[in-house]
Amino acid sequence: MNVWKWEMDMCCSMQIESLRKKLQECKNKGVTSEIAVSPEYPAVPRNESLFDCVMLYAKSLEDCKLEVSGTVFYWSPGRRSWQKSSVIRIFDNLDECINWLCNEDKASDECTEVLYEKCY
Repeated sequence: MNVWKWEMDMCCSMQIESLRKKLQECKNKGVTSEIAVSPEYPAVPRNESLFDCVMLYAKSLEDCKLEVSGTVFYWSPGRRSWQKSSVIRIFDNLDECINWLCNEDKASDECTEVLYEKCY
């Protein structure tokens, strides 16, 4: 695994745990539609020359579907700051998304691969 992917995998893992907790709170409160949540803090890599931070988020779509997306934020002296975003996966319902997030290693691997392909 290259360094960018390794750092991204660690960051995604931190985001996944927090995102799962937020979605579980929605479910416990009976909120299954009109969801828009993200972890309270972005995850940062140890090596900030690769990217500044990553943020995962989940939002409702039509027909009770749920989209998990991620944004990678960058900064450099020449370009200043910019970001790249990608949809990671769309789920048929809240329970399906929570179940996917419960398998943190697999979810983190998938997030890392999608963000590498779309945002690196």
